[in-house]
Amino acid sequence: GYRWRNRDQVVTIPTIQGMKPGTLVIDLIDANTNRLAWRGYAEKGQLSAKKADAGAINELVGKILAKFPPES
Repeated sequence: GYRWRNRDQVVTIPTIQGMKPGTLVIDLIDANTNRLAWRGYAEKGQLSAKKADAGAINELVGKILAKFPPES
């Protein structure tokens, strides 16, 4: 995994293994435990190079976040 510092806390996030280059990943971290609470992603094929503008990226982020919260 990798670590980053957020204020005075150190957050450890699992490494993204097995994902293709160009994959858009959104990680949500639990503020109480500093652990990964949810991960959503979309592979590059869902966003063509021609449509890699802010609007297309925002649309893709919306599709990823539409899957949150996960079904229990």
